[in-house]
Amino acid sequence: MSEPYNVYVGATPTIQTLSKGSTVAEVRKTLTTAGRMKDTDVFLYQNPVTQLKTVLAPRSAEDTAKLQSIAFPAVQAAGNNHQLIQIVSVARESPSLLGTTPAEGWFRPNAQMSVRIGLNTRDPSAISNNRGLFNPVLLENVQSADPNNPVSFRNCCIVQKGTIISFDTGSWGAAGFGYTITAAANMGANICDGMYISYDGSPRTPYDRSTTTSLNRYVGSPNTIQIESNASMRIATQLNIAYSTITVNTFSLSSWEKKDGTKYQSSTPIPSGPSNENTSGMLLQSNSSVSNWTPPPPAGQSSVPGGAVIPASPKAGPPSEEKFSSVYAPTPLKCPATRAEGLVGSIQIYFLVFTSKEAANAVIKVLNSGTMQM
Repeated sequence: MSEPYNVYVGATPTIQTLSKGSTVAEVRKTLTTAGRMKDTDVFLYQNPVTQLKTVLAPRSAEDTAKLQSIAFPAVQAAGNNHQLIQIVSVARESPSLLGTTPAEGWFRPNAQMSVRIGLNTRDPSAISNNRGLFNPVLLENVQSADPNNPVSFRNCCIVQKGTIISFDTGSWGAAGFGYTITAAANMGANICDGMYISYDGSPRTPYDRSTTTSLNRYVGSPNTIQIESNASMRIATQLNIAYSTITVNTFSLSSWEKKDGTKYQSSTPIPSGPSNENTSGMLLQSNSSVSNWTPPPPAGQSSVPGGAVIPASPKAGPPSEEKFSSVYAPTPLKCPATRAEGLVGSIQIYFLVFTSKEAANAVIKVLNSGTMQM
């Protein structure tokens, strides 16, 4: 029995009639003959254990696996009731990337810390610059689709070239909390060497709680935070990880003072809770430019087509109008290294930019079509 399927190898599916009883190897032969597949393309399937889409490998598995084992349910955005077949590239020079959208759009390394990256919507220069640009795409547990040439990092942020961003940081704190946003391995300019959110124990700002703050500029200079490709800034390939990885730390304050010497303090320890170690992974190779986007299954996992993104880093952008207030004698003054000393959480985020406006449009087209649960 044959029926039509939506075969995704780009932003728009092609309808292909296939036999439900076919093996995946037979499907490959049909799609290759039709010009829909290359030898470096692979099929994805919904892994019943992880509930994430996974590359069907090794290739020999296609000889016995049936078509229905790689078929995803129909989605409304496709405009029909056909099941989906999803194909990605594992070509070494242009690997596709797989990842998941973080819950509610926030990276959460543990129960007491969260980070979100968005467009700067406060500074006039940023609003003008970002007109027509898309919101940053956040992905976690990112890895190459090619199991033989793994490229992976725990968290990443993908934006269009030149996007001016802001950081939203949430943390628990006793008498408040401090946070830093720094370049990995002390490479590049740090966005923030230390900012502090203070609590005075009043009903309006009680001690021992969590709150969220936003940062729209470099702390050391009155400039917005703009993301550009490493290649455009002449950053050597071997330094991509150091420049593209940003570390966000938060730590609890045990005390702080006003300018007149009035002291506020709380010795409450950081609440216990689940914690996930967050580290960035291996070097992402610079990919050749393509404009295709492979859609995710209804489960909500994302995929980035090979060549759609390249490493990027923050740089000082146009002037910012954001002002800071002062906190005196914060304790600890600098970010501690351990939880016992007050470290609430730490997360590393790898930055990427779309290679072209066309690639970004293809990505956002699918995001907005409803084939991905954001």
